[in-house]
Amino acid sequence: MSANKLKKIVFLLSSSLLLAACSNNSSATSTKTDSNQTATVQNVSTNSKVDESNATTIDLSKETGKTVEITKAGTYILTGEYKGQIHIKADKSEVTIILKNAKISSSSGPAIYSESASKTTISLVGENSLSDSSNYPTTDDAPNATLYAKNDLVLTGEGTLSVKSNYKTAIRSKDIVTIESGTYSIESTTDAIKATDQVIVNGGKIDIKSGSDGIQATSTKDGKGIITIKDGEINISAEKKGLKAAKTLNVEGGTTNITKSYEGFEAEVINIKGGKNTIVASDDGINASSSSSDSNTDDTKSTNSKTNDKTDKSQDMQKPDGQTPPDEGGQGGPNMNGGGMPGSGDEADENLIINITGGSTTVKASGDGIDSNGNVNMSAGTLIVEQNGDGDAPLDFNGEFNQSGGTLLALGSSSMAQTTKGSQAGLAVYEEASGKVTIEDGKDTLTYTPSNSYSFLFVSTPNMKNGSSVKINSKEYKLTDTITTSGQANNQMGGMGQGGGPGGRR
Repeated sequence: MSANKLKKIVFLLSSSLLLAACSNNSSATSTKTDSNQTATVQNVSTNSKVDESNATTIDLSKETGKTVEITKAGTYILTGEYKGQIHIKADKSEVTIILKNAKISSSSGPAIYSESASKTTISLVGENSLSDSSNYPTTDDAPNATLYAKNDLVLTGEGTLSVKSNYKTAIRSKDIVTIESGTYSIESTTDAIKATDQVIVNGGKIDIKSGSDGIQATSTKDGKGIITIKDGEINISAEKKGLKAAKTLNVEGGTTNITKSYEGFEAEVINIKGGKNTIVASDDGINASSSSSDSNTDDTKSTNSKTNDKTDKSQDMQKPDGQTPPDEGGQGGPNMNGGGMPGSGDEADENLIINITGGSTTVKASGDGIDSNGNVNMSAGTLIVEQNGDGDAPLDFNGEFNQSGGTLLALGSSSMAQTTKGSQAGLAVYEEASGKVTIEDGKDTLTYTPSNSYSFLFVSTPNMKNGSSVKINSKEYKLTDTITTSGQANNQMGGMGQGGGPGGRR
């Protein structure tokens, strides 16, 4: 909208009321992701305060109808407790809702439903809450979230918001969800935060307890299906995926702490550029795999080569008995450079990739720690991977793991172990061990205490060079090649081959 004007709106309750309001400005810009997909990203002001000078105040405690309808552009302050629904039908106009110590609970459908607007902004002042029931319409394209918008949804402010979904999703946009600031406590029956096009987190503190995925972007169209974490603090406990993007996941800053998940990060392209990231997963920690979906539905089906419906493993990272053994491959030898074990695995998909160019990431997984059905690139940052259980590996990739920089420590099972290739030297040690690990590369010291015993350790740091020495728990290892190997894997089903292919089972 190009100018701020006083406009009239109509509230359809038991009768109609004329109110005054003002419109807001918006703009958009086109940016390019690392996956070579063009994405339209909202230009949202980082100012968490919304101008209330021309806003209309509605005391919800005085409303007796089941629905408050907003049909014109403007800024509205909602206060008090209300049992009903806020229904926004403002055609192509922008609407800003300031929740100021508001408590809204709906017994039928969403607590806030933005059916038609160009953009809906929710600004938080004080303590606020939204909740729904399990009573929803079941028609096609019916809303299915406590806070539901068919348009771009922006969350901002300095207050708090508690969202409880009793039906399906907690926060849902059919376009883009942008979180600028605020404090959020979200408990959802299915997904916690979901958008069709993009989810962008620029700040705020978000605590999620989800019966399905924590944060999800569903569209498989080019330039969509993207999650971008730029700043803020995100804490996720999810029954399925922590962060799941149908196309691209960008982690650029902030703190992301996934304390429970089936898989932590999942997308076709995963770019970890910064931030402090911690992942606990009962299957794969970070997974680059392809997805397919009908863009008109909420459901996204993973086509990862692993079985998707296998039983969740417990969060103590213990493998169940009766683990399916890996396929057998040819026997190889130690002290070979790079790659995985030859076997009958799938060919690498060049469109699936994990790029690590910064940040600090720690993964604890009962499946594969890092799993790419394509390639992995690492040039900077710190990555620590702890994997537990045979039949999976700390590092698992169908193509290559090219490392040119950064610090990598991987611990876990030796039976399907893979190592990196590239310009940076590394050391692979096959030896049963447990307890604290102290690594000295001649300049820096890295310490880590794994939760479980391990039979494989791989380390690579920028200070490691061919001809130098590395100490692990005071035991010295001489680096004699780009990738130096000490010991032999127990029950290893294949060797470490030059530029090796994928392993057996994925």
